[in-house]
Amino acid sequence: LVTLPEDLPVGAVAFWLVATDSDNDHLTYGISGPNASYFSVNANTGEVKLASPLDFETVPFFKITISTSDGLNIRTAEMQVIVEDRNDNIPVFLNTEFSTSINETLPVGSVVFSVLAEDKDTGTAGLVQYFIEKVIPSTANSNNLFRILENGSIVLNDTLSYNNKSAFYQLE
Repeated sequence: LVTLPEDLPVGAVAFWLVATDSDNDHLTYGISGPNASYFSVNANTGEVKLASPLDFETVPFFKITISTSDGLNIRTAEMQVIVEDRNDNIPVFLNTEFSTSINETLPVGSVVFSVLAEDKDTGTAGLVQYFIEKVIPSTANSNNLFRILENGSIVLNDTLSYNNKSAFYQLE
């Protein structure tokens, strides 16, 4: 069993194959099977390097066949490879339309719009947090005019006024 992070760089040492021979013969090492292409092995030393990128979201675990030979005898074993998830995916918005019209008499506390994003990573790395980084036009009044909840709902935080404030707001 070997556990490897999905962000292990191609060309990095992944693990070593180690065996002993009671006759002290020179041993050679190999990897075979449908998933062998993920690795390159130095047949003389047993050093195994990553040859293809790992991706937890695509293939979270797989098996390979490892082997060692003294020239006459060959031993094989199945080895499980577990790929560890890393925070390597960015959140993606699922909404396709990011525009809405609202009435200036909308009560404070009303939901103006909702956004939804997903992150393909697992655990805490897959949690999505929403922020409003900027409100345009940027004024002392507009900066706190909206807030966004944990679920992606954008809520009106203060009163609107077409005549006294702005007829248009852009949230980033």
